Amino acid sequence: MGQARPFPATPKRERIGAMIRKSWFAIALFLATTTEKPVWAQAKLLPPVPLEESDKGVVPAAGSQLRPAEPLVRPLELHTAPADAERPSGLTGGAAIYYLRPYINNNVAFVTTTGIGTSTPVQNTTDFEWDFQPAGAVWAGWTSPCGPGLRGRYFYFNHDSETARARLGVDAVGTTSIAPPAGVSPSLEIGGDQRGFSAPGILLNDLRGEDFLTFKSALEIQSIDLEATYACNLGSLDLLFSVGGRYLQLKQNYFASLVNFVDDLNNENSRLDCDHNFHGAGPTLGCQATWRIPKTNLATYGLGRASFLVGKSRLTAVFSEVILDELGGDQNNLAVKHSQQNLNLPILELEGGVQYQYLLRRSLLYLRGACVHQTYFDAGGPSSRGGNLSLFGAQLSLGLLY
Repeated sequence: MGQARPFPATPKRERIGAMIRKSWFAIALFLATTTEKPVWAQAKLLPPVPLEESDKGVVPAAGSQLRPAEPLVRPLELHTAPADAERPSGLTGGAAIYYLRPYINNNVAFVTTTGIGTSTPVQNTTDFEWDFQPAGAVWAGWTSPCGPGLRGRYFYFNHDSETARARLGVDAVGTTSIAPPAGVSPSLEIGGDQRGFSAPGILLNDLRGEDFLTFKSALEIQSIDLEATYACNLGSLDLLFSVGGRYLQLKQNYFASLVNFVDDLNNENSRLDCDHNFHGAGPTLGCQATWRIPKTNLATYGLGRASFLVGKSRLTAVFSEVILDELGGDQNNLAVKHSQQNLNLPILELEGGVQYQYLLRRSLLYLRGACVHQTYFDAGGPSSRGGNLSLFGAQLSLGLLY
């Protein structure tokens, strides 16, 4: 038997084998390219596809970037203080401009008595007139994220009343007098007679010239508060409690003048200066509530603060006169009266208004407008110890929380 030999290859068979091998390779390539890949693997190769507002909540199809549905953020919302914000914390400071008018129980400028020498003399009082005047305050503090904090505040008011004027002529001598409230002026004893600041003066009593009188009052209030604070919030309501101490300096001044100029050798100038001062310190307790109106930058707020100060009240009155008199002789007289007493001074402050807040990057800027009322119980007036002193008006403040 002869040795078997391989079947000789023909060109036709070689072409058929090559075609079969190419077909299997094409099928494998087709399967490899059409098999679906994981979405996350495809997303790495695709650019981000922004979602339209109408696409919110729709699951992207295979081949697109997978992004969670989220609300459309508008540029204005970046500056809106949310209604459900956390309690305010961080450094805070600001300033306020007040527009206040004093109301004083004992506010008499002078007393006019008519019908002297008759059985029915009549007294009429003229009060000082006060206008609304500006005042200022500044504060700074810090509040921790958990609530406790510290705060310091300074308030300042310093203004004069309108000037009250009076005139007394020769025709009224013997029937009319003009004088400060009783007990204000110190007395001079001249020739056995007691005389204080009043009209008619020395020259007018001799029927010479006429008396021109002016009266004025001044009020100055300075207070410094140092307080520990605690901030908390209940939903849209922010609460800020404070407890600490206050130092107060309260000055009231009464001024009166009389001028009678007949000529260079006969004239009269009299003055009465009365200073009523209080310096004291004591505890203070306060609470501020701010309610944020939902979905807006607006809020309403109210503030109440009570203080009880202990200190000294000092009352000093100085009466002086310079008289040039060819007939009766020149005079230069001075009388001083001084007294002081311990005084307890309760103070109540109320404030209420609206607030607009604006989110500025990492800071909260707020603007407030409010009505203000402050009462200093038994603080007295410029020339007396009794009676209450109040300030009423409005304030505009600007604050920053960082």
